[in-house]
Amino acid sequence: MKKGTKILLFVVLPLLLIACVGTGVFLVAKEISAKNTFTNEINSLSETNMNTDIVSSGNYGKVEGLLKNDFKLYMESANKLVENYKKIEDLKPLNIEVYKADGPDFVETKATVNAIKEENAKINAELKKLISEEEIARKIEENALNTKFSDLYKEVLGNMQLKEGVNKIVEADTKFDEFLNSILKVLDYLIENKDKWFIENDILKSTDKTFIDEYNELIQNTNVEF
Repeated sequence: MKKGTKILLFVVLPLLLIACVGTGVFLVAKEISAKNTFTNEINSLSETNMNTDIVSSGNYGKVEGLLKNDFKLYMESANKLVENYKKIEDLKPLNIEVYKADGPDFVETKATVNAIKEENAKINAELKKLISEEEIARKIEENALNTKFSDLYKEVLGNMQLKEGVNKIVEADTKFDEFLNSILKVLDYLIENKDKWFIENDILKSTDKTFIDEYNELIQNTNVEF
């Protein structure tokens, strides 16, 4: 009886070992496949591809989702800022046609400029939050990422250079905000001195030299590079 048992164990143990080795190979292959899928998905992201569908499995899928959402927010924010720059360019707030149509109180023009300022400030706050250490740590904790995958998330974020991109956007938009402020100063000055200027032959004119000098100085201050 004991002898039979020994033979049985001798037969079963190799089978268990083979099964374990087979499972290990399967898990390694699955890991490689998941990593390759993850890498291909992240590398496919571009200005024209902001797809947030998750195709990777397991923790790779969690990291893929975080990175895709980060990238989409970054690109949508940058595109919105560009749209707002274009709105101001199209508005031509200091153009004589605007003076004629919306002066002397410039209600619509000021409302448009202020709305863009507020939206840009909100976008900048979101972008700064996106790259903050606190936000990155929060997302890692929320998704229960272990060291391996939290490091992967941070590494790919670094490779995507979102932080550098955000810093450049914020710097440029700070200059743009200065430009908008300079525009508002011109409009406010025109409103405050509405009795000192008029339009003639599509030219702003005044009989008050001090007004003209101060107006020209304010116009000169709108030459902000951004």
